[in-house]
Amino acid sequence: MWLKELTSPFSPDVEKAYQECMAACEKSIENFAFESILKKELSELYRGSLAENYTAQTLRAKGYELYYWTNDSPAAELDFVIQKQGKIIPIEVKSGENVRSKSLQHFTKMYAPDEIVRLSEKNYGTDGQIRAVPLYAAFCI
Repeated sequence: MWLKELTSPFSPDVEKAYQECMAACEKSIENFAFESILKKELSELYRGSLAENYTAQTLRAKGYELYYWTNDSPAAELDFVIQKQGKIIPIEVKSGENVRSKSLQHFTKMYAPDEIVRLSEKNYGTDGQIRAVPLYAAFCI
């Protein structure tokens, strides 16, 4: 298990990379149209990629250093881990309304973070100790 800094979006030693610009992400999707996003016509893979790229851009714009977390046994990974006011905050990004995450549960059991954030299509709220934030409000983290 380890944290890995996302130092460069295309660095060969970064296993999970985020495109620096949403425009670049847009061009990577064949026949991309904003109407497709609004109508939820994109596949889960593309919707997930767009949600994660949007979140990465938003967190970087706020000055956060981005990390992700992986664990070999059991296999688990978190999309983002940031440090805010001396606290480690895991962030899970979900592009749809299915928000269950075994990886987030595993991280929470191992490290007992003070704050846990989940971004998804759902509205603001709490789910146990998880603070639910809508994707459009990632800038509020």
